[in-house]
Amino acid sequence: VAGLNQNDWPDFARIRRYTNMRSSASKNSNIIRKIMDGEVFLTTPTSSDWWQVKTPEGIVGFVHKSRIRILK
Repeated sequence: VAGLNQNDWPDFARIRRYTNMRSSASKNSNIIRKIMDGEVFLTTPTSSDWWQVKTPEGIVGFVHKSRIRILK
């Protein structure tokens, strides 16, 4: 995917519907950007409910894991 370097991020993913990307791992943190249905980004799955994500533009933030679908 153009703009995304997978070296530091293990998985490509898509959003289910649309969701808010947040500045920290909390629903009360600032919204950085909306991620729309079908957008592809990189993520690092963790045991936390909030996963760090990176967009093709290089924006890094957090999305709740229930909104993410890992691409195989």
